[in-house]
Amino acid sequence: MSVVGVRAAARRLSKTKAVLRDPEDLWRCFPQEKRELLAKDKSSKGSWDSPIAQLLARINSLEEFCTLSSCSGRAYLWTPSAADLPTPARGAGAAPSLPRRVPRKCVAPETWRFHVVHDVEEWDPERHLRNGAEIPAPDEVVWARFEPFVLHVACRSLGTALGLVEASRRSFPRSSLLSFRRRFVVQIPGEDYVDLPYFFSARELNAPDRETFARYVASVMEDKFEANARRIRTLEADLAHLASGPHS
Repeated sequence: MSVVGVRAAARRLSKTKAVLRDPEDLWRCFPQEKRELLAKDKSSKGSWDSPIAQLLARINSLEEFCTLSSCSGRAYLWTPSAADLPTPARGAGAAPSLPRRVPRKCVAPETWRFHVVHDVEEWDPERHLRNGAEIPAPDEVVWARFEPFVLHVACRSLGTALGLVEASRRSFPRSSLLSFRRRFVVQIPGEDYVDLPYFFSARELNAPDRETFARYVASVMEDKFEANARRIRTLEADLAHLASGPHS
């Protein structure tokens, strides 16, 4: 990020009405805050996902950056809760023969999520369901979802934050400055998202054409995992050349 770009971004931030933290204070306190942040657990399973462990270690080896929450990408089955579903259709245009199960993109905390995998080789929902590990209600619609890589990084200054955004955008074009009040946080989100109905009723597990559809969904998940992995590899290569940014 050029000096001109950093100064322009700083001017835009200075015009906001939010109470901003003193950049000098953030710069001075960042090393201690980084130690405290890295000492805390940042995931529900208690460790980094293995596909991105090397990437996170590389970022944290740079004194201006500290990784926060992250996910390497995952696939899972899920059933929408009442909070995920829209209001039932009414009137002559309604189609009562179709299930009212088109959820929002965001999964509510109470949603039932199962068969969560971080490696395409582990994706085998048919066996998982047939073994009776977790069977939804007979008329419950089950969705198959892939959520791509996502990473949040705390940065020591505006300059280093914008430098990280610039370095990330070849692989993850939607990278952006997410927060600037308490600390500068960069968000690096993936784009290889997919969500599709897996079956509308548990009775479909025994349908004659079930195997063909299951293979199709498996191929979609494989494509998403591969595209996600390519982006991560590109990001690793680009960040290998990321130098310390200016103090701003």
